[in-house]
Amino acid sequence: MKALMRVSDANRAEWLEKKKTTIGASEIASVAGLNKYCSPLKLWMEKTGKLEPEPENDAMFIGKHAESLVASVFERKNPDAGAVYPAQILCAHDEYEWATATPDFWLLPFDCEISKNNLWELPGAKILETKMQRSTALQFWENEKIPDSYAFQMLWQMGVTGLQTAYIASLIGGFDFRSVKLDFNPELFQKLIEIASRFRDFVQKDLPPVAGPGDAKLVEGLRGAEARADSIRLQDSEALKLAASWQVAKERKALLQEEMDRWDSEQKFAQNNLLLMMGNAAEARIEGFENGILKKIKITAKEISRAAHEVKASKYTRFDLKVVEE
Repeated sequence: MKALMRVSDANRAEWLEKKKTTIGASEIASVAGLNKYCSPLKLWMEKTGKLEPEPENDAMFIGKHAESLVASVFERKNPDAGAVYPAQILCAHDEYEWATATPDFWLLPFDCEISKNNLWELPGAKILETKMQRSTALQFWENEKIPDSYAFQMLWQMGVTGLQTAYIASLIGGFDFRSVKLDFNPELFQKLIEIASRFRDFVQKDLPPVAGPGDAKLVEGLRGAEARADSIRLQDSEALKLAASWQVAKERKALLQEEMDRWDSEQKFAQNNLLLMMGNAAEARIEGFENGILKKIKITAKEISRAAHEVKASKYTRFDLKVVEE
């Protein structure tokens, strides 16, 4: 790998400028369409200057300043993993110089001699990436797994630096700590290089990549408000495929909506007649045999009042029906 520059608050502007012409580890998931917060089209617009990158929000700020804390927790939880050293360097791949990474930390063997600046070249060197996440992210860390976007980020970091092993550590919800060890996959990295190369061509040629389902506002922004009365002929065969796909989706949505309406009507019919049978009771129990099986059902009908400050102050019945497990 090649060390392009040291990264610090003092030269952050220069680092951000370099990012416009490279594809970093934090961007590869977006390039591959696996980042729900940033689609390939959005990243392309940022790279081509059509959209300003989002300013640093509170989550980004906290994540950046919590890196040392998470690294300290990692050392405490994994005392035999190695010694942690800040990386603070923008790295580039030896062959694909546009492929870059900025690891958080190097993880080095305890017995190695720290005698040079290029710590990543020391035998046994590994990467340590740190994260700070909300409690809702815990579900993606079960059974030694990590979110796909992080897996791609770590693979990209290993591919760029040439290191074979990396750890990713996350402090979730402030107290729940998880860490996972990852090994380099050269075949998958090469596929990512191919995907990133195609994306880079879009940027260099100023041609937009495929838009995703959530890109409606971005597409509107790119189209602009001028010449909306013009008519053009689309000769591209891909346009015909997209038109057919749109029509099929519309027809299937209509069929699903009809079925949803039918079931909604049947549910309301049953609910209204059960409420009539209950009178003013708040709870009812049903017990009987269905297909030879004893079923016990509990119905609750609780009257809810909407507060006067809400849009419409009114009362409604919260109806619930559950099979009783005994």
